[in-house]
Amino acid sequence: MSRAMEATPQDWLAKVEDGLDDLGLLCPELMVPVDVVSQPGARVAWINRRWFASRGVDLSDPRLRKDVDAWLIDRFAVVIPPIGGALTPSNPGRRLAHADRYGSTSGMSPHGGSGRVVTLGRFQVKGAGATPLVSARAPADYSSGMMSLEEGLREAIYSELVAQEFPGGAVPVIALIDTGLMCPDFEHEGGELPRGLLVRPAVFRAAHIERAPLFLHARQPDAVNQRADAARCRVVVARWRNEHQGDGTAALAAHFRTVAAQMAYAQVHRMSFGGYFTSNVTLDGTLLDFGNMHVFDSWNESRVLVNAPGLGQEQAMVRKAIFSLAQFMTRFDPSRPPVDVRTIVEAFDGAYHTSFDHHLKALFGGHKGGGIPALLADDIATIIRQAFRVQQRKRAVYKFGRIVQGAGVRTTATSKVEEGDDALLFEVVSALMRAQPLATPTLRQQVAETLVRTLAPRRSVDRRRLMDELPGIIARYRTLGHKGGDVLIDEVARIVGDARRV
Repeated sequence: MSRAMEATPQDWLAKVEDGLDDLGLLCPELMVPVDVVSQPGARVAWINRRWFASRGVDLSDPRLRKDVDAWLIDRFAVVIPPIGGALTPSNPGRRLAHADRYGSTSGMSPHGGSGRVVTLGRFQVKGAGATPLVSARAPADYSSGMMSLEEGLREAIYSELVAQEFPGGAVPVIALIDTGLMCPDFEHEGGELPRGLLVRPAVFRAAHIERAPLFLHARQPDAVNQRADAARCRVVVARWRNEHQGDGTAALAAHFRTVAAQMAYAQVHRMSFGGYFTSNVTLDGTLLDFGNMHVFDSWNESRVLVNAPGLGQEQAMVRKAIFSLAQFMTRFDPSRPPVDVRTIVEAFDGAYHTSFDHHLKALFGGHKGGGIPALLADDIATIIRQAFRVQQRKRAVYKFGRIVQGAGVRTTATSKVEEGDDALLFEVVSALMRAQPLATPTLRQQVAETLVRTLAPRRSVDRRRLMDELPGIIARYRTLGHKGGDVLIDEVARIVGDARRV
């Protein structure tokens, strides 16, 4: 290829940015300015080859990979200086970023929006430091604004799994940057971990139309601006409505249909995000932020957060979100007809039950096109659904991937669940083999073998296992220096590949 025909930096960058939103340009009212500085010595620790390839950017080309790495470091290797570390206009590494305002369904959050995420154009950097939207009364583990490289790698793994399997997908982690710095290890008092930065596309969240009325005590007093907080709600409501010809009911119904499909898939496959918060889902229902994600071995009602429903019970939380978003959609655009809450609830409930049934049957090939007669598929689905209901009677509370006692919910799950017990699989297959009639022995065996594969515990993405395994992988990466990036690419691909069941 001649030099004239080779792709220019502008060509690949245009592909990377194509279709992504510039939040500050589209909605200045959303943003609070944040000073950041470049972090010298930072390097790309992991890059999402799958995502870049989906944008038409082939990172197997060494020259292109070098250019993309340089862009990531130059653009996104930034940190927020600590309190008292004021910047001067002449600081060569100084630049302006923004933090996005958002609220919550309960209205009880003391924060004003993104506490450790800064927006730079069409992308965001997570772990940059404490933004002005962190409450001055926040606990240390939140108010530091930092992210360990291990946490970032875990989030990259979970986001890739969700992106590749879930019906509504995930906001991708496109790269992880190793700052060369250390940050506190809040699980082990006094410990430290390598500090990282997570880069992802900027997105509009559902919580962008909810108020933050209790954001009253900021480290940066001028960030507390209730008038600006209301203004960004009004602008995002108008934008969301306009994507659906001004129909707020249609906008929210479409959103919650996707949320229902995402939730149903997660429940069938025993995955929890800690709760369905409006801050962790985009306007179109795509999921983001996987810091609380757990993958379980059973359908027990397992909780990750004490203040949120456990696995299988998240519908109640979503219904609260429906009423909240409908209220704000109506309140901030009074010139249009009020949002019809009943229609949205019906859309969510209908989509949830349809999706749950579809994904349940897909476990054994009983969905449309799966090759199993419809009546037989219904019989098998009934067996599995009963196993789901029975196991939902047991409760467990998890913290850092371990079952804990005395966390506000009576724990009836045994330690075997934590150890990766195969009781769920045994229970379902045994019931299946006993059921009569279930067609031919050959078909019965086929269904059982499929269930053995789809219901097998996804041990490679067990939260505790990752927290134990990833620090060693990161240490090996750091030992290898600049050659270590491929180690993390290979390990993430291995872990996600081992976890795939569909």
